[in-house]
Amino acid sequence: MLRESINLPDVKYEDPILITGIRFYRSHGQDVFTTFFMETPREKIGKPLMYRMEDGMLYRELPMGAFINCSPEVLEEGSGKFDEGAPISFLADGKVKIGSVTYQRM
Repeated sequence: MLRESINLPDVKYEDPILITGIRFYRSHGQDVFTTFFMETPREKIGKPLMYRMEDGMLYRELPMGAFINCSPEVLEEGSGKFDEGAPISFLADGKVKIGSVTYQRM
């Protein structure tokens, strides 16, 4: 079944399609991020993880599940280890480019 995008009627896609967004914010004095599906922006995917920006690069904390086979309670917890980083740039049109992906700021 083909569906049309609500905001962009020229965009058509077949079920299922899942597009994730990233929410950056401060919580308890720490810089954290969560991901969410575009169709349910108020529902986060997983627990908040830390991030940092240095020299035009964005580094995101990896969850414990990336390193060990663990129980579901610990799977989404932060590991304290960060990914290799991705270049981040803030574009004039309100968009943010992280690596090769461009996001629309909301």
